[in-house]
Amino acid sequence: MNEVLLTRARAKRILRATLQVSLMSLIGTVLLAVFSYVLTASSPLLGDIVLADAASFGANYWLVIFGADINIGTVKFSLIPTTLTLLTWLHLWLTLRKIELKTWVEALLAGVFQAGIISVLGLLLQNPGAWWTAIVGGFFFAVSAALLAGKTHLLIPYSNDFLSTSFQISKTLLTGFGALILVFSLGIVLLNFSKIMAVHALYYQSAVGDLGLLGIELLYLPTFLLWVVAWLCGAGFYIGEVSNFTSIFATDLGPLPGIPVFAVIPDNGFQASYLLGLPIVLACGLGIFLYRHHQVERQNANRYLVQVVLAGLIFVSIFAFGSALATGAVGPGNLGKVGVAPNLVVLWLLLIFVLPLVIVSFLLRYVKLGKQREPKAFNAVNVKETETETNLELETNPEPETELTITATLEQETQTDVAILSETTHEIVTESAIKTIESTQEAESETNLEPALETDLASVEETNLALTKEPEEDK
Repeated sequence: MNEVLLTRARAKRILRATLQVSLMSLIGTVLLAVFSYVLTASSPLLGDIVLADAASFGANYWLVIFGADINIGTVKFSLIPTTLTLLTWLHLWLTLRKIELKTWVEALLAGVFQAGIISVLGLLLQNPGAWWTAIVGGFFFAVSAALLAGKTHLLIPYSNDFLSTSFQISKTLLTGFGALILVFSLGIVLLNFSKIMAVHALYYQSAVGDLGLLGIELLYLPTFLLWVVAWLCGAGFYIGEVSNFTSIFATDLGPLPGIPVFAVIPDNGFQASYLLGLPIVLACGLGIFLYRHHQVERQNANRYLVQVVLAGLIFVSIFAFGSALATGAVGPGNLGKVGVAPNLVVLWLLLIFVLPLVIVSFLLRYVKLGKQREPKAFNAVNVKETETETNLELETNPEPETELTITATLEQETQTDVAILSETTHEIVTESAIKTIESTQEAESETNLEPALETDLASVEETNLALTKEPEEDK
């Protein structure tokens, strides 16, 4: 009975956590939509949109966070605002961490609650689009957050050293590649800053409006970074039809929507295939760093190579999932179809990043371990052989420090031998003197006893004569 009550109590805590996160994200999305409308209301590009329309749009747009396709009039929205999705996921993760989930049932329960909340709100909003896809997305959204929130009890017990090392390698790969993308993106923005500000001037009438428009663009910041990944690795991305395509190999674009961030896209005919060397060089550098960091030995080289391959597949899978999130519709016209092709992203990342990483990891064992001696089994024979080899090396090629050590050792041993010899000689001399003294005393004793014996014999003879004479006198 106590277990049932405890399960119900924990279920209520999980329900409160998912409900709290959902309502806060919903309110935040609505307020953001209203705030952005107020800041840009003076722009002629907004047309006849009023405040109530902005609030309704924010409520429906909340479903897109979990992967819904919504329709606002004749315009379709399905491009996930990755910044909002990431922030909502982090909020749910932090909230579930306080509960300390201990079973997979509790993790699945969080997913069921999240899907149920989305279902209720979706029915209340009654959007004509395919909003029900957010139910499935919300389920996996909450389950993933719950699994990582309770990883101590839900994931780590099923892991081992092999998988742990693979995940550590993939984490390093993501960190290094992410740093490259951030630096490259910042450079592009700085080089095209004047173009971006020129497009911004079409929307705002004050500095506050400029900040509001910037905030809207930041909602898709991870999406833009994923587009940069696709552009730099050669897969490219499209805006509108597939013919409106750009990558490092070629750019073929028609009229672009008036989005400030699109000002960084190069002109038609631009190509910079030499930039393909950046991820290749980074992969080689990370391969060398990881090989030295993990201190791979010859007997573990094949195992490490498999771990690198597994880490590379994890790395590519993460970008494949991100590429799927970075594709969709975000407005009318050419904005009705924007994003990347996930299959091309996977293919190019395998060719220009994972493959060089694996090749470097394979070759390094010959470069680094080729000069090292093969390890021997630890037994008495090998120990003796090692000692013999060491003595021969010291005799043939002694180092200065070794010579000093040997000399000091020999001097110490010589001093010890001399001390032992002196003590032995002293003991021998002492024993000889004692024996001499004892023999002298014995000789003296014998000399002193001879006169005494003679006197005693004389007295005995006199006594005998006296005894002989007395009977004769009696007669």
